[in-house]
Order: sequence, then structure tokens, then C-alpha cells
Amino acid sequence: MLLTKNEIKKRLTDLDTQLADQRESVLFLASSVLGRDVSLPSLHGIIGSKNRDFADIERRQFTSVDEFQSIWAENMISFYEPYKKYWKSEKDLPSILKLYKDDIIRQYILLFQERNYYRWYEQRIREKPSEPLWELWFGSKIIFGLYVALSFCDDGTFKFKPSEVRKVPYHYWTIGNILGVKGFVNGETGNLYPIRNIDDLLMFYEHIIYCSSSSVYEKVIYTKYIEYLKSSPNVLEEPFLIPELHYEGKEQKCTYRLDFAICNPYTFETIGFELSPASTHMAIQRACGKTQQQINAELSKKWENECAKRNSYFGKYGITIITFTDSDLKDIDSCFDKIKFYLQKRRHMPQPIDETVLKIESLIEEKE
Repeated sequence: MLLTKNEIKKRLTDLDTQLADQRESVLFLASSVLGRDVSLPSLHGIIGSKNRDFADIERRQFTSVDEFQSIWAENMISFYEPYKKYWKSEKDLPSILKLYKDDIIRQYILLFQERNYYRWYEQRIREKPSEPLWELWFGSKIIFGLYVALSFCDDGTFKFKPSEVRKVPYHYWTIGNILGVKGFVNGETGNLYPIRNIDDLLMFYEHIIYCSSSSVYEKVIYTKYIEYLKSSPNVLEEPFLIPELHYEGKEQKCTYRLDFAICNPYTFETIGFELSPASTHMAIQRACGKTQQQINAELSKKWENECAKRNSYFGKYGITIITFTDSDLKDIDSCFDKIKFYLQKRRHMPQPIDETVLKIESLIEEKE
């Protein structure tokens, strides 16, 4: 069960007290172990600087303090294992290993890590996207990129920093994400196409995405998605319906493009949608005069290409693809209802046990 802010605050206060009580003796021991005067900032720097190397805090999700501490310790061993053949005595060990070997100092390190866990509680327990999903490139005539996080400098320039991924206040791949990074990156110029508010985004969808499409079916889906966003009670938390997702990043001529994709930050499902009328996906050019064997060979090649596309997207992004065929597209409303199902999908959050017990009691009372 998730901790409340008050519960986190209490734990941090208790940990601050415990660390303060041990500080003087631990600094004395650390100075003795390392053979030099160790200050408090120096000690904390030695411990805290290893979080990225040993715990992979930019990518990993931690469900408990114990998991954070255990993974940190296991990866410390794995990190230094290849170097042990070069160590002739204990004095050759890295500082962090020397400190961790001491029972009293190790207890201080574990407390320090526990405090770090609760200081960054939301970031530590947060499920984080895999690297291929840190930037998504989409579009047909103009290619745009959506980043899960961007860091902005005073002069207005920006860059992607992996360390920012876990810190962002919005949900990944949502409308809030788009506004949080202030828009889309133009794949050709590298400049930011500004999206300052929801009206900017709706204009972008209506005048750039909609007008770039040559598919009647896509245009209807775009229109329905715009209506869906306009009617949403919490539009910032709505997943972005990604049009023409590129497999090879910002390359204009991409091997594969997916008609639509949803990366749902609440379930961490990635779903793709293909509008696949036979007239465009399985048509045989100049079929007249060809033998049945030649037609079958061309159909087989088209099907292999379609399967390769699906396998590639699943392998890179974990995207499962739903295909709307000719018969599906006759009822475009039904097609969008299927898309909407994945837009609205949320992870079930169980009620507190006390509330469940009360419901059980009320059921018994009703029966009586």
C-alpha cells in the first residue's frame, strides 16, 4: 500500500534522528578505515554517488526499501568482481567496499539508503519506461518527436536527460507530457514545435496531422479523437493517440509506420492499430495475365512483410497490434470504440482493507 505524505514525513524524521545519533562514531570509524579524515559531505558523497551505477535509479522501479538496498549491494559486487584479481590486499579495495565491509558503517549506509528511498519515494516506486519509449517519432510528411522528458536551459535551448525521466510530474505519453515538454521536436530542424496549452494541441491535430493524411479512415479517427479530448473531464491525463509511429526514429523514409499507437502509462500496455483495407494492403498490381502461383507468391510476400512489421514493433516497443479490416472499417464508430477502450484503460487500485471489511460487515447485516 502506498504511503501518505505524512507517513513519509514521519519516517524521514525518524531516520534523520537515527543518522544524527550515529554520525560522530561512524565518521571516526570511516576515517580509520580509509586512512584519512572523512567529513560528512565526503561520506555521503561516496555512498550517494553510487546510486546510478549500482541501483540504476534512472530505469528501475523499486517496490520496497529492502529491494532498493539489496539490488544496490548485489550490483556493487557485480561491478567490482572483475577487478578483484588486481587487488593484492585490503588497502587496494575501492572506498565504498572498505566502508561497506565494516558492520557499524554498513548499518549507517543502510539507514542512509532508506532515507534516500523515502526522500525520492514517488520516483523510486514509479514504473519507468524502457529506453526505446523515451522518445517516439511520428508523422508522415513532417516528422515530430515526443520525449518523455526534456531539460530546458535559460537561453531556451533544450536537451534530453535520462536522469529527468523519473522526476517528471506528469504521466508519460499523455497530453500532460506534451505540455510538460512544451511541444514536439521537429525531426528535420531539431527545433521545438511549441504546444503551450490544449488549444494548441487541438490545432496541431486538426491542421497538421489531419491534413497530412490521405486516408479517409484515418481522418475520421483523428476527428473522433479530437472530440474525445474536448469532452474529457481531465484532458491532461489522457494518453496521446500517436499517429503514424515510426519504427526507425525520425527518418523520413521509415521501413515501417504504424497507423496509430497508444502507450498507456497507467497499465504500461503499448497497443498499435492498423487500418488495413485489402485495397491498399493486399492488392496485387496488374493481376491480369498472372498465374495463380505468381499471385499467391506476391500475396505471401505482402503477408510476410506485414508479419515482419508486427514482430519488429513488438520486439522494440512491446507493441501488440490490432488490425481493422474491410469489414471492421464499415463501422468506424465501433473501431474508435476499441481504440477508446485502451485510451480509458486504468489499473485497478484496491481499496484500503478497512473499507473492504466494512463492506463485508454491511453484507452480513443485509443478509441478517
